[in-house]
Amino acid sequence: MAILDEYFPEYRRIFKNLLVKASLYILTHRPFPADLKQLTTEELTAELKAASSGKVGQKRAVLLLAVTNESTGVSEGLTAARLRLTQCLEEIFFWQKQLTQTEAAMEKALAKTGLAEYLLSIPGIGVVTAASFLGEVGDLTRYEDWRQIRKLAGYNLTINQSGDSKKGSTKISKRGHSELR
Repeated sequence: MAILDEYFPEYRRIFKNLLVKASLYILTHRPFPADLKQLTTEELTAELKAASSGKVGQKRAVLLLAVTNESTGVSEGLTAARLRLTQCLEEIFFWQKQLTQTEAAMEKALAKTGLAEYLLSIPGIGVVTAASFLGEVGDLTRYEDWRQIRKLAGYNLTINQSGDSKKGSTKISKRGHSELR
């Protein structure tokens, strides 16, 4: 977020992923160095542990308070920056909620197909991948052989040839649904 780069540029050194629970808690409740300077290490540790279910603690709190004291960020206009940051966070929460609802709907639709247990038993295949696969392929009973699905995806092999001349190596055709690849 550009707001953090301007007002608290050191923040990303402490939290590489801004969307983890502890980071979202800090961004929601105490986003700027001036807010964090009001806390002791013990208070910040307790807040981080509570927000992250014990995954983030004293080490991160000490680092966060250390960079807070050395911050080179802008300290003017915090009210407007706080408003902008709050709006950005609300948008993030909105899209996270939308994603959760969409995945739940995909899971319900996948369960109705009767193929969920088979597809989900394949290592590395989750609900989203399985539902997307069925969405692209459709009813699997339409296909007599797995090669038909391979062809639909564009994985069938082709050789660059003209007459008796064969040039180059064998490649996939890429003539199918790219979403299946």
